[in-house]
Amino acid sequence: FIVATLTELLNNLQLTGIVLIIFTFIIVVISTLFVPMASTKWAIMSPIVVPMFMQSSFTPEFAQAVYRAADSSIKGMSPLFTYFVILIGFLQIYNKKRKDLIGITDAMSLMLPYTIAFSILWLLILIGFYIIGLPLGFNTGVML
Repeated sequence: FIVATLTELLNNLQLTGIVLIIFTFIIVVISTLFVPMASTKWAIMSPIVVPMFMQSSFTPEFAQAVYRAADSSIKGMSPLFTYFVILIGFLQIYNKKRKDLIGITDAMSLMLPYTIAFSILWLLILIGFYIIGLPLGFNTGVML
């Protein structure tokens, strides 16, 4: 429900250009906290995000790139992510203070700086691809 609502909000804003990239990135990041499965979230968001990107003259491949970058940048901080339990286990193994147990909030607070850094870096890379006009791969670019 949350992902669908956020996607509809994005659709109602009718954004273009860099603002569309940034807002889509933020919506995907927020959605990943609630639905960590990439395929499920993409199934909900793609019918709205891809046509919206195409109306703004972006390729569907670039819409997928924005989605994947946003999805990957926040995954390590989501407590619903499958491997979050393994992260807590490793943090407990390498815990210097053996008396204190590592909890969900401890793991999330440790991952927060990395999440922010990855999000900023991915946004800069995506905006750089858009501004410079670099191709995403063979026979595909950012713009239609």
